[in-house]
Amino acid sequence: MAKTSDSFIKQNEEYVKARTTTSGSGYREQPQRQAGGGRGYDKPDFARWTYSELLEHAYGLGLLSDGEARPRAELIDLLEAAQPPE
Repeated sequence: MAKTSDSFIKQNEEYVKARTTTSGSGYREQPQRQAGGGRGYDKPDFARWTYSELLEHAYGLGLLSDGEARPRAELIDLLEAAQPPE
C-alpha cells in the first residue's frame, strides 16, 4: 500500500501527541537531552597538590583553625577523611 501525504500527516500527529506531556505543553524530558557529565564523583588527588593548596583547602573546609599547620601526610589523610564516600 502506498503512503500518501495524508497518512504521513496522521502518523506525524500521533507521534507528536505521544511525545507531548499529558498537559500538551511540550516534550517529555528524555535522558539523552540531559546535560552530559562524568559518572559519579571524582575524588581529588591530594598527593598531586602542593602543601599550600592542601592547607588552603583544609582551612576552607574548616578542618584547621587559623595558623594551625600539620605535616603533609596528615593533611592528606585529614582531607581524604573529610571527602564524601563514593
